[in-house]
Amino acid sequence: MQKICAGFDLDEGSWGYEITLRQLLTEVWLGLLDIAGSETEEIHKNKDTDEKMKAMMCYIQEHYAETILVEQLAEEAHISKRACFRLFQEKLHMSPLEYMREYRLRKACMKLVKTEASVTEIAHDCGLGTSSYFGKIFREHYNTSPVRYRKEWHDCDKNRHK
Repeated sequence: MQKICAGFDLDEGSWGYEITLRQLLTEVWLGLLDIAGSETEEIHKNKDTDEKMKAMMCYIQEHYAETILVEQLAEEAHISKRACFRLFQEKLHMSPLEYMREYRLRKACMKLVKTEASVTEIAHDCGLGTSSYFGKIFREHYNTSPVRYRKEWHDCDKNRHK
Protein backbone atom coordinates (compact mmCIF):
# COMPACT_ATOMS: atom_id res chain seq x y z
CA MET A 1 0.00 0.00 0.00
CA GLN A 2 2.90 2.35 0.81
CA LYS A 3 4.40 1.82 -2.64
CA ILE A 4 1.09 2.72 -4.32
CA CYS A 5 0.82 5.89 -2.23
CA ALA A 6 4.46 6.71 -3.03
CA GLY A 7 3.58 6.49 -6.75
CA PHE A 8 0.89 9.15 -6.31
CA ASP A 9 3.29 11.36 -4.36
CA LEU A 10 5.85 11.46 -7.18
CA ASP A 11 6.30 14.78 -8.97
CA GLU A 12 5.49 14.23 -12.65
CA GLY A 13 8.01 16.83 -13.68
CA SER A 14 10.89 15.31 -11.72
CA TRP A 15 13.87 13.74 -13.43
CA GLY A 16 13.33 9.93 -13.97
CA TYR A 17 9.64 10.11 -12.99
CA GLU A 18 8.52 7.33 -15.39
CA ILE A 19 11.33 4.98 -14.37
CA THR A 20 10.71 5.57 -10.66
CA LEU A 21 6.97 5.03 -11.12
CA ARG A 22 7.60 1.86 -13.13
CA GLN A 23 9.95 0.62 -10.37
CA LEU A 24 7.28 1.23 -7.69
CA LEU A 25 4.62 -0.54 -9.76
CA THR A 26 6.99 -3.45 -10.39
CA GLU A 27 7.57 -3.77 -6.64
CA VAL A 28 3.78 -3.76 -6.08
CA TRP A 29 3.37 -6.54 -8.65
CA LEU A 30 6.23 -8.55 -7.16
CA GLY A 31 4.61 -8.24 -3.73
CA LEU A 32 1.29 -9.46 -5.12
CA LEU A 33 2.98 -12.35 -6.93
CA ASP A 34 4.79 -13.29 -3.72
CA ILE A 35 1.48 -13.43 -1.83
CA ALA A 36 -0.24 -15.37 -4.62
CA GLY A 37 2.74 -17.72 -4.95
CA SER A 38 2.65 -18.79 -1.31
CA GLU A 39 -1.10 -19.39 -1.53
CA THR A 40 -0.67 -21.34 -4.76
CA GLU A 41 2.05 -23.46 -3.12
CA GLU A 42 -0.35 -24.27 -0.28
CA ILE A 43 -3.07 -25.24 -2.77
CA HIS A 44 -0.66 -27.54 -4.64
CA LYS A 45 0.55 -29.05 -1.37
CA ASN A 46 -3.05 -29.73 -0.27
CA LYS A 47 -3.92 -31.12 -3.70
CA ASP A 48 -0.95 -33.49 -3.50
CA THR A 49 -1.88 -34.75 -0.02
CA ASP A 50 -5.53 -35.04 -1.07
CA GLU A 51 -4.49 -37.21 -4.03
CA LYS A 52 -2.43 -39.42 -1.73
CA MET A 53 -5.36 -39.79 0.68
CA LYS A 54 -7.68 -40.57 -2.22
CA ALA A 55 -5.33 -43.30 -3.48
CA MET A 56 -5.14 -44.91 -0.03
CA MET A 57 -8.88 -44.68 0.60
CA CYS A 58 -9.64 -46.16 -2.83
CA TYR A 59 -7.26 -49.01 -2.08
CA ILE A 60 -9.12 -49.70 1.17
CA GLN A 61 -12.49 -49.60 -0.61
CA GLU A 62 -11.28 -52.04 -3.26
CA HIS A 63 -9.51 -54.44 -0.87
CA TYR A 64 -11.41 -54.11 2.43
CA ALA A 65 -12.24 -57.85 2.46
CA GLU A 66 -8.53 -58.71 2.40
CA THR A 67 -5.82 -58.23 5.00
CA ILE A 68 -4.40 -54.76 4.39
CA LEU A 69 -1.10 -53.66 5.87
CA VAL A 70 -0.27 -50.00 6.44
CA GLU A 71 2.82 -50.60 4.32
CA GLN A 72 0.55 -51.46 1.38
CA LEU A 73 -1.41 -48.22 1.82
CA ALA A 74 1.78 -46.20 2.00
CA GLU A 75 3.11 -47.92 -1.10
CA GLU A 76 -0.13 -47.13 -2.95
CA ALA A 77 0.40 -43.41 -2.25
CA HIS A 78 4.19 -43.57 -2.76
CA ILE A 79 4.91 -42.39 0.79
CA SER A 80 6.48 -43.83 3.91
CA LYS A 81 4.55 -45.73 6.54
CA ARG A 82 5.11 -42.85 8.97
CA ALA A 83 3.79 -40.32 6.43
CA CYS A 84 0.73 -42.54 5.93
CA PHE A 85 -0.06 -42.40 9.66
CA ARG A 86 0.54 -38.63 9.71
CA LEU A 87 -1.74 -37.98 6.71
CA PHE A 88 -4.61 -40.04 8.13
CA GLN A 89 -4.26 -38.22 11.45
CA GLU A 90 -4.11 -34.81 9.74
CA LYS A 91 -7.00 -35.37 7.36
CA LEU A 92 -9.34 -37.77 9.20
CA HIS A 93 -8.20 -37.49 12.84
CA MET A 94 -7.74 -41.25 13.07
CA SER A 95 -5.16 -43.87 12.19
CA PRO A 96 -5.31 -45.89 8.97
CA LEU A 97 -6.22 -48.95 11.05
CA GLU A 98 -9.12 -47.12 12.70
CA TYR A 99 -10.35 -45.94 9.31
CA MET A 100 -10.18 -49.48 7.89
CA ARG A 101 -12.09 -50.88 10.88
CA GLU A 102 -14.80 -48.21 10.58
CA TYR A 103 -15.09 -48.73 6.82
CA ARG A 104 -15.41 -52.49 7.28
CA LEU A 105 -18.02 -52.04 9.99
CA ARG A 106 -20.08 -49.74 7.73
CA LYS A 107 -19.92 -52.36 4.97
CA ALA A 108 -20.95 -55.03 7.48
CA CYS A 109 -23.94 -52.93 8.56
CA MET A 110 -25.06 -52.65 4.95
CA LYS A 111 -24.76 -56.41 4.50
CA LEU A 112 -26.64 -57.08 7.74
CA VAL A 113 -29.51 -54.95 6.49
CA LYS A 114 -29.54 -55.84 2.80
CA THR A 115 -28.68 -59.56 2.85
CA GLU A 116 -29.60 -62.70 4.74
CA ALA A 117 -25.96 -63.79 4.94
CA SER A 118 -24.84 -65.21 8.27
CA VAL A 119 -22.82 -63.12 10.70
CA THR A 120 -19.85 -65.42 10.04
CA GLU A 121 -20.11 -64.85 6.28
CA ILE A 122 -20.40 -61.09 6.73
CA ALA A 123 -17.43 -61.02 9.10
CA HIS A 124 -15.35 -62.89 6.55
CA ASP A 125 -16.63 -60.90 3.55
CA CYS A 126 -15.80 -57.60 5.27
CA GLY A 127 -12.32 -58.58 6.38
CA LEU A 128 -13.29 -58.63 10.05
CA GLY A 129 -12.01 -62.11 10.86
CA THR A 130 -14.02 -64.50 12.99
CA SER A 131 -17.62 -63.97 14.00
CA SER A 132 -16.59 -63.63 17.67
CA TYR A 133 -14.08 -60.85 16.88
CA PHE A 134 -16.63 -59.21 14.58
CA GLY A 135 -19.27 -59.36 17.32
CA LYS A 136 -16.85 -57.88 19.85
CA ILE A 137 -15.84 -54.84 17.77
CA PHE A 138 -19.40 -54.39 16.48
CA ARG A 139 -20.70 -54.19 20.07
CA GLU A 140 -17.91 -51.77 21.02
CA HIS A 141 -18.77 -49.51 18.11
CA TYR A 142 -22.58 -49.73 17.96
CA ASN A 143 -23.50 -50.88 21.50
CA THR A 144 -25.45 -53.81 20.13
CA SER A 145 -24.75 -57.19 18.57
CA PRO A 146 -24.81 -57.72 14.79
CA VAL A 147 -27.84 -60.03 15.12
CA ARG A 148 -29.78 -57.51 17.22
CA TYR A 149 -28.79 -54.70 14.81
CA ARG A 150 -30.21 -56.69 11.89
CA LYS A 151 -33.39 -57.55 13.80
CA GLU A 152 -33.99 -53.97 14.94
CA TRP A 153 -33.40 -52.67 11.42
CA HIS A 154 -35.80 -55.18 9.90
CA ASP A 155 -38.41 -54.51 12.63
CA CYS A 156 -38.10 -50.77 11.98
CA ASP A 157 -38.44 -51.33 8.24
CA LYS A 158 -41.55 -53.50 8.71
CA ASN A 159 -43.18 -50.82 10.88
CA ARG A 160 -42.53 -48.17 8.24
CA HIS A 161 -44.30 -50.21 5.58
CA LYS A 162 -47.46 -50.80 7.63
